[in-house]
Amino acid sequence: MISSLKLQNFRSYKDEAFEFDNGINIIVGPNAIGKTNLIEALVFILKGSSFRVKDVDLIKDNEDFLRLEINIKDEERQVLVSRQQEKTTKTFKLNDKKYKRLSKNHTYPIVLFEPNHLNLFILNKEYRRKYLDDLVSEIEPEHNKIISQYYRALTQRNNLLKKGQLNNLFPWNLRLSQLSGQIIKNRTLLIKEINPKIQKIYQKLSDSNQEVSLNYISDIDINNYETKFLNYLEKNALDDQKVGFTQRGIHREDFSAKIDDRNSTRKASRGEQRSVILSLKIAEKLILEEYQKRDVVFILDDVFSELDGQRRKFLLEEIKNNQSFITTTDADMVVNHLNGSYKIIALV
Repeated sequence: MISSLKLQNFRSYKDEAFEFDNGINIIVGPNAIGKTNLIEALVFILKGSSFRVKDVDLIKDNEDFLRLEINIKDEERQVLVSRQQEKTTKTFKLNDKKYKRLSKNHTYPIVLFEPNHLNLFILNKEYRRKYLDDLVSEIEPEHNKIISQYYRALTQRNNLLKKGQLNNLFPWNLRLSQLSGQIIKNRTLLIKEINPKIQKIYQKLSDSNQEVSLNYISDIDINNYETKFLNYLEKNALDDQKVGFTQRGIHREDFSAKIDDRNSTRKASRGEQRSVILSLKIAEKLILEEYQKRDVVFILDDVFSELDGQRRKFLLEEIKNNQSFITTTDADMVVNHLNGSYKIIALV
């Protein structure tokens, strides 16, 4: 899919070019050499934004612009980000056409597997909510827009609570409940689609009959959520006023994983937790391919050192038909489990 990439003034890269294999690309080098910067450039030009920082922070220090160029099948793609004082401009060029931003039709499905994902069920709820909402937005493009609208309405309600203006809450209560109904529908539908996939993958990986599932956690009944949440907002305005913010809602909810009847966060072994996460990432790939009708680009950033031999081999087998980019400090950790073609890209 991706045959080459040129970087100019991107992060630690002044002016570099790389060629890639259609299969697995192993990006190897010591820590702090620029491995993650390289895959960040791939994500940026394929998706339109970084998974780590704002556009301005991608420009190399003491430079005023960055440029990326990539060849994808029969498409030549460029992105130019320019900085003038505190303002940045971004322009994409796809073949001969220019765009200020990438529409959903112009982005490519990517599964990014980074070290933090291995601690998905240990990190805070905000991280899990963002992970879930980012995945939902890949199959429901309007989801992020609805999330933004929800948080704007939430800010308005919280401001009224702090000012004690309870008589003015109803329009915002209604708005929040309406938006919440759409968000909860999207979130729970995705989890419903993930569960049969993650269970099948986990059982194959662990060679067991254990039941694995994701479970959405809410203080509001998810059945008829919109009405139930509106009732809550109306009845608990005084309690919310005392603390100065809205205490319940989609902005405070969570999801967990269970193995049989055990919460994987508290009772599962480290190996079981790793298997659940690995199964989830592969399920993510299957869902994106199903909805977007295109092959996924798989990016693994420094996670092989956290997996044992069995899980490394399993993961590579599951992504063997996808173009993949794997960063590591030791190429042998990947090569020793490969049967197909690969390319080693050494950074020094």
